[in-house]
Amino acid sequence: GGVGDGVILNDNTPTARGSGSGAVWVVPILAWYHMSFDTEPDIEHTKVHPPNMVMSDFKLCKWPAGLDPLDDSVAAALDRVNDERQGWSDFLAALEGGTREERGAHLITFSHFLPRLELCPEKRMLFYPNLPKAVGSDYILRRIQGLATFGRANAELVPESHLGSTSTPGGGWSRREHVHVFGHTHFGWDHTLDGIRYIQAPVSYPNEWKQRPGSLTVGPDTRGAEFNLSREAPQMLDSPLCIW
Repeated sequence: GGVGDGVILNDNTPTARGSGSGAVWVVPILAWYHMSFDTEPDIEHTKVHPPNMVMSDFKLCKWPAGLDPLDDSVAAALDRVNDERQGWSDFLAALEGGTREERGAHLITFSHFLPRLELCPEKRMLFYPNLPKAVGSDYILRRIQGLATFGRANAELVPESHLGSTSTPGGGWSRREHVHVFGHTHFGWDHTLDGIRYIQAPVSYPNEWKQRPGSLTVGPDTRGAEFNLSREAPQMLDSPLCIW
């Protein structure tokens, strides 16, 4: 698919694009969800069926022997593909010891599933409270956390003027900007956690845009209306407060 400025990616391996302060890594991450991703207490005041009784994935997806979608084995197997076929070790080597652009380029990582539970609405706000059990993978977070400063020992070799990064007293830089793009849940999201900005701008289904546009929009919609309530509680927030 296209990734801005006419750039077309023809493979699924991490790729560095651009030069100077415009250099950026585009990093796809293969993943599958696992139920243990949901660490919050279950809703108990009403009966809620488990995901394998509700979601079509469990009927439509067939896995090799030894892999069971009811445990973490499928998620672990898909995560290993990043190492075995996606060139993850080459990517880390370039971050640490590659060209100036490769060492200092900012990061756009992306996955279909969620890397953090905080990126899903709370169960009590969901039509299906067990949704968090089938939306995310801890394996994604393990891969992306720390990338912004990975190989930092060599970072002082890259001038700030070349990278446009956060400066350090020695004239180098401290961390790469990092945006992670995700999907699956069909909720608009823009949230920065531990230095990573997480964004979902869902395409969604036409009926969803009719029924709940406020939970899908990130920024102003086509009418110029915003679903951002931050101005109503500025003393409490340093990032957008949106509705679900």
